Amino acid sequence: MSAKLRHGANPPSGLRRHRLLVLLALGAQLTAFCGAPMVDQILRTCLAAASGGVEVSGDAEMLKKLKEWKKTRGSKGFADKAPAKEPEVPPTPAPAPEPAPARLPRALEAVSELLQRGQEEVSPNDFTPQQLIRVFYAFFQGWRQRHGLPELELNTKQQQLVVLMIQSNLVLVNSAKDFWPRLCAELGSPRDPEAKELLLALTGVFEL
Repeated sequence: MSAKLRHGANPPSGLRRHRLLVLLALGAQLTAFCGAPMVDQILRTCLAAASGGVEVSGDAEMLKKLKEWKKTRGSKGFADKAPAKEPEVPPTPAPAPEPAPARLPRALEAVSELLQRGQEEVSPNDFTPQQLIRVFYAFFQGWRQRHGLPELELNTKQQQLVVLMIQSNLVLVNSAKDFWPRLCAELGSPRDPEAKELLLALTGVFEL
């Protein structure tokens, strides 16, 4: 097997069979390393070389040529490439919920607060009618400011109605503790158109 063959001359049949057995033995090892499709290509190339009379000096040189052939192929192409991963697109964040619109206060809420604070802080026995009128205006001005409403402005008729309501209730009540409940009941009465108009003007809102 060590005798060299001339290029183009067919080797003896015994030598060809021996080479085929060597290729088959190498095929099992290459299958594990390269994959079946590539081994088939290698064996076909080597079989063609063996039958065509490529000059080799023995099994060791044949293995050497196979290794050289593998090097010329490079590291790529021996196995199927893994499909490239597409870049992960981060999920689109959900839009932030819109803030709920601010609720406008109602006019009767101001009346309820006036009743509570008047009973707790302002006794008609301790104030003159003029002072009670100023306290009345100061309350609604402060209420408007807390709710972001414009400055308090009343026309002449509305101002006269405020004076009349306060003075008449001071005269009609039998006890100081009844002043604020009676005044607030009159101011918040939905049956009196003038009182309703006055209350909406005092609070600056459009709903009772």
